[in-house]
Amino acid sequence: MTRHIVIILILVFTCGCVGKQGEINRDSPTVLQPFPGVVVNLDEPCVVIDGVCCLREGYLEQIACTPGTREHESLFVVQVEPSLVHAALLLAGFESGSPGTWSSVSGKFHFVAPRGDELALAVRFVTPQGKTDEYPLRELIRDHHTQAIFPEIPWVFAGSFFAQNDQEMEPGEHYVADLTGSIIGLVTFGDEVIGLSEVIADAAAVHPPLWEVNEKRMPPMGTPVQLIIRRWNCFDEDDSNSGERSGS
Repeated sequence: MTRHIVIILILVFTCGCVGKQGEINRDSPTVLQPFPGVVVNLDEPCVVIDGVCCLREGYLEQIACTPGTREHESLFVVQVEPSLVHAALLLAGFESGSPGTWSSVSGKFHFVAPRGDELALAVRFVTPQGKTDEYPLRELIRDHHTQAIFPEIPWVFAGSFFAQNDQEMEPGEHYVADLTGSIIGLVTFGDEVIGLSEVIADAAAVHPPLWEVNEKRMPPMGTPVQLIIRRWNCFDEDDSNSGERSGS
């Protein structure tokens, strides 16, 4: 926890406000850009992360990952390190918990849901026609069998975890998601910064693949997007397809 406090203090004293044209205004630090590709709105609060669409069809196990990790099963690829996403969420006032887990003991499965602040996720992008659209993230995910849209349930600021470095690494510890690339998980790998509030085991024998890309909503491959992270119940689904929100 001390590590997290130090990160926040560094951000508060080094970040400034992002103006309308992207300038930094250090006299009004309410909308911060602590890292490239990350904006933190302290008033709403929310965190906005830049990403790129990297999948148009197939089963999903991730929502967002870093390059060279899980793009084959993720909607978006993000250049920002997971630990910096964690720091931005802390700066916005969200509290982390712990990732979900599952285990099998004597033939019985045990599931432990993730802990942390509940979150609402949305995606914003510019269509090929030049229109700015914003949807709840769930609209990009559907049931493979019924084509039903993903249910309206919260996500959780799980916060990944720190682990001791392996022998081939320098002495110390590392933030696990920085190695695995898991920023927003759908399936419960247990290393994600943000996870689904319900556990979906990362083993097909336990939970067979079910959720896939909804290509009817998914932007074209390579489309730049903004992933918007708000408090749960802050996003009104009636506002979907309503264009860009102000202040985030």
